[in-house]
Amino acid sequence: MSLLPRQAGLVVVVFLSALLALLLSSTIEKPGAQRGVLDLTHWNPEAEAPAVLDGEWSFYWDQLLGPEIFLSERPEPTGFLSLPGTWRRFPQGDKRLPADGHATLHLRVSMPQTSKLMAVRIPAVYSAYQLWANGNLIATGGTVGRSASDSIPQYRVQIAVFEPPSAAVDLVLQISNYHHDWSGLARSIQIGTFETVVANQGRNLRLWSSALGALTLLGLQNLFLFFIRGRQECHLLFSILILSGAATAANDNELIFSRMAPGFGWEVHWKIEYLAGFLLIILAARLVQTLFPQQARAGAFRAALLMAGAGIFLVLLTPARIYTPIQPVFHIMGIVTIIYCMSVGIKATYQDRPNAWMIVLSVLAISVWLALEWPRYYGILTDNVYIGVMAALAASLGMAFIHLVDHRQLSKATKVLSTANSALNARLRQQVAELQAARARLSAQEEEMRRKTSEFLQSRVQSKLIVVGHHLEEAENRLETDPEKGRGPLELAQWLVEEVREKDIRSISHLLHPTAISLGLEPAVRSLAAEYAHQFRVTVDIKPEVTVLDDITENRIPEGVRLTAYRVLTEALGNVKAHARATEVRVELSQTSAGDLVMTITDNGRGFDQAATKPGLGLKTVAARLSECDGALEWKSRPGSGTCLRVRIPLQNSAN
Repeated sequence: MSLLPRQAGLVVVVFLSALLALLLSSTIEKPGAQRGVLDLTHWNPEAEAPAVLDGEWSFYWDQLLGPEIFLSERPEPTGFLSLPGTWRRFPQGDKRLPADGHATLHLRVSMPQTSKLMAVRIPAVYSAYQLWANGNLIATGGTVGRSASDSIPQYRVQIAVFEPPSAAVDLVLQISNYHHDWSGLARSIQIGTFETVVANQGRNLRLWSSALGALTLLGLQNLFLFFIRGRQECHLLFSILILSGAATAANDNELIFSRMAPGFGWEVHWKIEYLAGFLLIILAARLVQTLFPQQARAGAFRAALLMAGAGIFLVLLTPARIYTPIQPVFHIMGIVTIIYCMSVGIKATYQDRPNAWMIVLSVLAISVWLALEWPRYYGILTDNVYIGVMAALAASLGMAFIHLVDHRQLSKATKVLSTANSALNARLRQQVAELQAARARLSAQEEEMRRKTSEFLQSRVQSKLIVVGHHLEEAENRLETDPEKGRGPLELAQWLVEEVREKDIRSISHLLHPTAISLGLEPAVRSLAAEYAHQFRVTVDIKPEVTVLDDITENRIPEGVRLTAYRVLTEALGNVKAHARATEVRVELSQTSAGDLVMTITDNGRGFDQAATKPGLGLKTVAARLSECDGALEWKSRPGSGTCLRVRIPLQNSAN
């Protein structure tokens, strides 16, 4: 019989020390409300973390009171209910209240004055609620009703904002519950400035996401090992177990599933949580039996399968109000399963089973994490985010050590991935070089346009203006002696000036920036298509959604997008003219569901083999133009079947 390795003992000591410190920090007494009043006048909401609205709220059973009642008077409450907490079994005379019913809770919070926008973070309420602050409705969850038929539950965490109070905040909370065994709030309502509340929730989400990411990666890693290691059952079981735990945590903690799918239903939420929990019990018992067949009891897995299987059938066939009362039974089953798994692992460790101590550490981490979910569910522990993260990461590290020791085949996969990564890097460098070359070509084209513009101005416009000057001088000389003869040179000068304005200036202006662009994309496209009418037939199809955007009075297509599309079409039609030998070209403008502008240019030319032909100068120039506005380019072509060019340009981020 051997002792645990020294490294294992050290990890256990560090883990349990951190756990004890977090537990002690979570049990520090905090100021709470007394008899429906909470004093926060010594709290600085702008500099300190959000405060919790824990303590005694005025409780009005079987009443749905509006906020206006508390503004004028304070009616006699049924009692004072401590939140977080439940009114189930709340004493009323010689009886205890049931979980089903409705009530109003009231709290008056005295606090310092602030100019900041205030907010409250409302946790999940069982099972529908409305919250007022100083008479204003600021948050709802589901539909509050006086019976199960007119009450709609919703499991939702939200942040509600309200104007900063002058001296106090008057909170009125209506709750109805006819769909769950728990009634009330299991976690604290937080209050603070909008910035601090949002920052605090963001931090919690990041921590939970880190824990869930670690668990998910660990589960996927074992699933990967299951396929490459001869389909060993232990890898599959552990993978499903970890992924089920991650799904349970994502379903509950910070409501990550609900954030990804806002329409997440009440019944779906609870079925996922309970089904995943019962599945965890079955998988844990089976995994221990697979890893340690000599130390595990044969009947333990059958017992876990029988009890958890019965729970699964109950969850599948009944609504949440029926199966949620078995939560204590479910927790007891979980505790028994954890104790059983730990005992088998420790027994295997003392019998010199290889790497059994690593299994024990992993089970310990997962067990502590899951065990702390239960007191948090009952409101005993309200801040175990850090513990959950630590436990999840400890489990990941423990199993990672096992895989590093037992599965060296992963190094081969690493080499393959390294080779693929090198190839991807080489491809990326090539694409970057091509992009830089394309941008250099664009710069060269722009420089060439400047040179042509300069030559045009000097050779044509300047020479004509010199002639105009001579005619004006001649007219001036003749006007002194014979005004009638001076009219001829003056008219000729006027004609030359008009020619410069109408032809030369207009031509160079169109070269630099097409005039039709200012009128809209459709006129510019049709004008450009008309220029190629003597080369091939161009059909322009503008979809109705683009026509609406391209309205001349209020054009919602940014001018930069219009100009980019015009330049791309110019390049594409030039390519068709130079290479395609086409007789027909179709230009279509449409819009995607995401709001992007799409231009499709199709010709019936000779086409080319995409596999054997690299993109030419024209396509690279088009790609370079599109890269400047986050656009994308696709093309399809086959020899003898023409070419289809599809250009996508986002409208939202292309205003410049």
